[in-house]
Amino acid sequence: KTNIDFLCLQEVWCIETAQKLKNLLHPKYKYIIYDSGKNTFQLNKYIGFDSGLMFASKYPILNADFKQYNTRAGTCILTGKGLLMAKVYLGKTEQNINKIGFISNTHLQAYQSIGL
Repeated sequence: KTNIDFLCLQEVWCIETAQKLKNLLHPKYKYIIYDSGKNTFQLNKYIGFDSGLMFASKYPILNADFKQYNTRAGTCILTGKGLLMAKVYLGKTEQNINKIGFISNTHLQAYQSIGL
């Protein structure tokens, strides 16, 4: 039980898992984005691995955009990592002005090393 308005998850690679999470979260978070990014062999070296990003909101999502990172290395070439940006409607002020929020979710490059 929490009062969190927005939930940003990473490494939600499996579509079936994302759909299960969506179903579990939906009673509290009516607006959910997942499966963002492009799934192509040329981009991800493995069809089926998108960005792994999921965004859940209690507030309506007005717009969303995804920008895939151009440079990746190591095992990250298997995924479509990038930046998921969402524009959400937060209601109105006392002066009847729309309140808009901007939330971003990302999963950065993981660097593997032999050790220090």
